[in-house]
Amino acid sequence: PDHFHGVWWMRDNLAGEVVMTLQDSTWLRDEAVLLKDPDHNWSRDPTVFGVGIQLLLDRTVRPIRLALSPDRKWLRIGPPDGKTLFWMYITQPGDDLRTPDGSPLAWWKPGQMMRVNWEEPDNPKSKIVYQYMWQKVAHLNASGEVVKTPEYDALRERVLAPMPKGSTPFCLYFNCGMTKRERIAQLEALRDGQYYVPAPPATRRIER
Repeated sequence: PDHFHGVWWMRDNLAGEVVMTLQDSTWLRDEAVLLKDPDHNWSRDPTVFGVGIQLLLDRTVRPIRLALSPDRKWLRIGPPDGKTLFWMYITQPGDDLRTPDGSPLAWWKPGQMMRVNWEEPDNPKSKIVYQYMWQKVAHLNASGEVVKTPEYDALRERVLAPMPKGSTPFCLYFNCGMTKRERIAQLEALRDGQYYVPAPPATRRIER
């Protein structure tokens, strides 16, 4: 589906991952299910933590299965057997998104995707334990030209920002000895070096 084309920034993701694509996934069931190989077109910090995340995905959920809800507003995400690990909500016009203190979230746009982990994966009334936003930063237009979105500028600003105190390669750009305030500041700056493996040509397969 066109909505999923392009390069997505995992904004405020703590897991040492920054950008990825979905159009290289294998699409099933009239494009209602996709299988994403976590080894390809998925950038990670070149640290022990970044490599550890990839190894974890390889051993537990490869390929990652994303299934669209009938109303095409939600993605159930997990391993190939269909088990739920977490969810993604495709934001809609008219949604009212707010920060934990009740303030309106100012920088989101409809169509961006919010990753959500509930304490009980299939119970949205349980506690939210992890959350961040996917924002499209670039895509190809009908002429095959690269189009950068305003979110690209926000991503670039964070990449060019100085690394916060405590962000050393040994500490995996993680929370080694940081205060709470330092951990929050860590969200703003991103490593200017990433590693990724390009994906092979995309395939499309329909299950009957």
